[in-house]
Amino acid sequence: MRTDVKKSGFPSLLDNDFDNLFQGFFRPVLGGDFLKPASQLPAVDIHETKDNYVLTAELPGFSKEDVQVSFHNGKLTIAAEHQEETEKKQEGQAVLTERRYGSYSRTFQFGSNIAEHDIDAAYQDGVLRLVLPKTATSEPEVRKIEVR
Repeated sequence: MRTDVKKSGFPSLLDNDFDNLFQGFFRPVLGGDFLKPASQLPAVDIHETKDNYVLTAELPGFSKEDVQVSFHNGKLTIAAEHQEETEKKQEGQAVLTERRYGSYSRTFQFGSNIAEHDIDAAYQDGVLRLVLPKTATSEPEVRKIEVR
């Protein structure tokens, strides 16, 4: 077995060059998110009650101003982006400069039974809480059609 071949992050069933060929073939189709461990994604919980959907998303490290929420055509999108730069100086000269960037975006399909103008959002201690009220859905009426 060759030891100079770099192993990819793609899940592997076989440990040989033939398998490496297929890993390279499928990588563009699957994209980077497939390879991202689930532990790196913020936790999201959605609960349904009789009148609402309640969504909570953990977004640690983001401030309220970093978070954007939108609802359009039955889709709820949560996005957050944060940029930070710190500089430590010693006697007036920069000794250390660090930059940090983080972003997150996720879309959920709820459909047309949401009262989008009544959605309530609150962000506290790194947790986003959304209450999405359901609209009253009426059962379609069965209409009998007379056959002539």
